[in-house]
Amino acid sequence: MDQLKNICCYAPVMVYATPEVEMKVNKLCLEMVTLAAKGWNVDQLYYYASENGRKIKGMEMDLTIGTQGLIAIFRSGKERKEVE
Repeated sequence: MDQLKNICCYAPVMVYATPEVEMKVNKLCLEMVTLAAKGWNVDQLYYYASENGRKIKGMEMDLTIGTQGLIAIFRSGKERKEVE
């Protein structure tokens, strides 16, 4: 899968996130779209998102690549516990 069809950044309940964490999530999502527009392939975007998503403290990221595109779901640890 070389050509990216979609990028989806989803942060379902940001009420648990601090404004700083929310800003970092938004920035990463915007960077991914910008890099895709510059011609980065799916593998490059995946590793970029994976590397930079891990740096966001206070938020967990699930990152997948599929036929729908690149999907990043951000959740706080507190939110994950409530959902489970």
